[in-house]
Amino acid sequence: MLFFKPADSVHQLRELPPGIGNLTNLTSLLLAGNPLGELPSEIGKLTDLTYLQLTGCSLTSLPSEIGNLTNLIDLLMDNNQVTTLPPEILDLTSLKRLSLSRSPITVMTPEMRILLDRGILSSI
Repeated sequence: MLFFKPADSVHQLRELPPGIGNLTNLTSLLLAGNPLGELPSEIGKLTDLTYLQLTGCSLTSLPSEIGNLTNLIDLLMDNNQVTTLPPEILDLTSLKRLSLSRSPITVMTPEMRILLDRGILSSI
């Protein structure tokens, strides 16, 4: 498990280093409260990841490489600025829970509808 907890507003993680993709055995990544803005494409190399906590990270989108995380079970993205999901979100075959509460979703995309119908999208 890798946990980046923001101690205060001065020492927050603002971006993930490209080397994050080298942590291929990582199963849990908790980044809540860090103002990342975006995730690097290297996130898609974390194929053993089962839990990804991105609550309050100021994200506006997800990279298409998110679809490579086929072992991901929980994706928590509450309180971000994401308005839509990439089609590759449907490649997350192990996904059981996707939470997007307090995010400015205004249009239900086909991908969101499918996840909602499967009972995976728990809150918008």
